[in-house]
Amino acid sequence: MDVREIGDYLRISHVLEGSVRRAGDEVRVTVQLIDAATDVHLWAENFDRKLDDIFAIQSEIAQSIAAQLEAELSPEQAQRMAEAPTLNRSAYDLLQQARELGRVWLKAEGFKQQLPLLEEAVALDPDFLDAQVDLVAVYGRLVWIGADPEGIYRIKAKQLADHIVAKWGDRPEVDRALAEYFYTVDRDYERALDHYLAALTHFPGDSELLLSVSSCYKRLDRSDLGMPIIERAISLDPQHPLIVQELALHLFGQGKIEEGLAHSRNLVKQFPDDLAGWANLAEYSLSLAGDIDTYNESMAFVQDSVPDTVFLNPLYYRMQLSTIDLDQLLAQRDKRRDAKSSWN
Repeated sequence: MDVREIGDYLRISHVLEGSVRRAGDEVRVTVQLIDAATDVHLWAENFDRKLDDIFAIQSEIAQSIAAQLEAELSPEQAQRMAEAPTLNRSAYDLLQQARELGRVWLKAEGFKQQLPLLEEAVALDPDFLDAQVDLVAVYGRLVWIGADPEGIYRIKAKQLADHIVAKWGDRPEVDRALAEYFYTVDRDYERALDHYLAALTHFPGDSELLLSVSSCYKRLDRSDLGMPIIERAISLDPQHPLIVQELALHLFGQGKIEEGLAHSRNLVKQFPDDLAGWANLAEYSLSLAGDIDTYNESMAFVQDSVPDTVFLNPLYYRMQLSTIDLDQLLAQRDKRRDAKSSWN
């Protein structure tokens, strides 16, 4: 896509283009700010720094862009822009790896993959607030999806949330940590929404925070309020599968079944490797439209791709009996198990 197409697609006024080149402990970051409507280059600069200065480079670039756009920064924004989230580059890398894993939904398997990354990040830097907030969310999600039979993650989530509150007081990240705890552990969506909204006032362009606000409205049966929130999140991050998927749930919540199913079908075309999208398409097609063929086709794709423990759905095997006999089904299942014996 050229710059104009990107501007139209994202509905934005400017595009930041650039490259990063590394040689040993030296890094050169080349950036240029472009007017998306005219493709005119407004500003360009090279930053040659030691790799240990990477957060300082990010801050310099952000401040330069703000100046070029004549943006009015609040004191809080300026301070946050100048702060490094952590001085430990390895801890920062681990956080980014965990967040990348979090862009797809693999139920307990996905959260268990994120867990050691975040725990190591916190171990490397006990003052790394962002990693601790994300860790509360992962502990909580394991509770929320029923993957905490002994209550270990429930306890860890509570202890870590209490620690964040005690150590960081009124930092906006604290609201986010509390929101994650109330949403996932207590399932108190009203209290979670209050804290998410408080955090959103400080991070209005955070697409995943907008997703969380939207999810609260969905749980509170207020899709009329959640819809504009998720549409805003999609405009900020249209390549995030979980964010785009959420729109279908709000359409269903408003009784727009056909529109929601059409959106789900488009989703698997846009993100063919996102297995959660296929699993959701299967579930929605069967439960909302009685579409057995789409259910079987979509779930077959999912079951061929991951262990049965990820998207375990005995209904799939029962539904298969409507088209093949039991011996064929058992042979099909054994073949899948053999093919996936080395998964993970």
